[in-house]
Amino acid sequence: MNDSLEALKERLKGRFLGRGGVHGLGIRRAENAICVYADMEENPELQAVLTEIQKESGPIRVLVIREARPTASR
Repeated sequence: MNDSLEALKERLKGRFLGRGGVHGLGIRRAENAICVYADMEENPELQAVLTEIQKESGPIRVLVIREARPTASR
């Protein structure tokens, strides 16, 4: 199961990272879930992107985490 989570995360990163405010993807093995990190500000494209991610994830749970994009440290 963990291998399929990792494979799904990588596939989703290739398709959705940078679209609609999505700035990161991760996994939570204990919850059998994909984490989608998205900007806190509403973006018209985000809901469409999240719908696509949900469809592609099938039975895997999708957790949306709204947070600011990380900043580069100096």
